[in-house]
Amino acid sequence: MIKIVLYSILLTITSFTLYAQKTIYGVVSDSSGLILEEVEVRTMYFSDSTVTNEMGEFQLVVPDSCKTLVFSFGELTHVEDINERKVINLMFTTGGKSKTMRSLNPRKDYPFGVQLTLAAHSLFAISVNYFINQNHSLEVGVCGSGWEIGARRYFSLNDYGRNKALYLGAITNFSLEGDFAIYIPFGYHILTQYGMAFGVEIAGKTPLYAHEYLGAINYFGFGINFGFQF
Repeated sequence: MIKIVLYSILLTITSFTLYAQKTIYGVVSDSSGLILEEVEVRTMYFSDSTVTNEMGEFQLVVPDSCKTLVFSFGELTHVEDINERKVINLMFTTGGKSKTMRSLNPRKDYPFGVQLTLAAHSLFAISVNYFINQNHSLEVGVCGSGWEIGARRYFSLNDYGRNKALYLGAITNFSLEGDFAIYIPFGYHILTQYGMAFGVEIAGKTPLYAHEYLGAINYFGFGINFGFQF
């Protein structure tokens, strides 16, 4: 009987030790004092994680045995020892880079942009775009054969900076003679936290006299995009 009681006490103590938790609070900013939203904060060797809110704040419940937090955004990572602290305010530096990061989520924070497209549906196109949200954009511009209007859907490849994505679009190219073609690009897009954009794409395109061949894609092409979001 005594052994059973002692075993029960030991099991209770062990369970309490294993499941004892503590809450860590804090604010994350960059070296210029700009708060950083959606920075991932996770525990090392445990599965607990969260992201900072629009005020740069985070709250994370971690096991009492957890000794280290890992902060990540973009391709940058910082490891911070807890050292019995319950409040950790982190100033995240950019590793000596000369430019201060403009945004953690540029498609969300800098929706307006300009871009130059080479090749694609005509020799060139200069357009302005607007991100309705981080996954959808609209664009309108002029091109080598007239003007264009269209939309793109982005599929993020990056959980942290959300700056790398695949996309699928539908662009209508209106010629000076009044005819039109439909350009359907599929590509890879990079939008850095500094606002610079680059993309490469392959695409199908209807003939210029598209009203005579509705839905008929007669060839594949490619395009290269350069741009800036602000």
